[in-house]
Amino acid sequence: MILIYVMGATNVGKSTFLQQAKRLYQDKAHLVEVGKALRAKYLNPKSPHYDPDYFKGSAAPAHTAAEAWQLMCDGVGAAIAGGAQLCLVDGQPRDMQQARESISVFSKKHLHRFWFHLWQPYDVRLGRARDRDKDDPAKLKLSLQRMNNDPPQLYEVVSYLRTSMAAELVHDTKEPMATLAYVQRTLRHMRGIDWTKQPVDFPEDEL
Repeated sequence: MILIYVMGATNVGKSTFLQQAKRLYQDKAHLVEVGKALRAKYLNPKSPHYDPDYFKGSAAPAHTAAEAWQLMCDGVGAAIAGGAQLCLVDGQPRDMQQARESISVFSKKHLHRFWFHLWQPYDVRLGRARDRDKDDPAKLKLSLQRMNNDPPQLYEVVSYLRTSMAAELVHDTKEPMATLAYVQRTLRHMRGIDWTKQPVDFPEDEL
């Protein structure tokens, strides 16, 4: 199985990218969306765990680390058990302890591990937040707080992964579909080199 950590700052487009990848690869791909699960649990007023201040203006507050790590492990485990060919993990690992553990825990020979760092300049991400959350002041406030608070932790993890994993794939684009096309071409290229034992049957048509 190909395991890819999809990383990037708040509002860079990780979730949009993953949803488009799922649409393209369908039953071949398994998504692990830790942040989405946590937000549904703690920020949905209908949830019994609703707590609008739970994240304290950060995408990765320390008090959520254990739960986030368990959700990621469970998600990757479900992908392996379900026979997925491609597992995309949204925004994880998110701190140095998780980064180190992700190297050791998911080091089985049948897993080919890579990571994509999606990047956007601050003004583009700011514009996305304002457009998306203009009718929800509380959500916009949290999004802007996360944009300002997250970079130090994110780039510490990125720097570690750069020196610890077999491949680093960085792409800068303002179009999620262009990012997906880039990933598709890259995976095809890597497949031909590295996973002849477990090839992934990607669609033939380019985006």
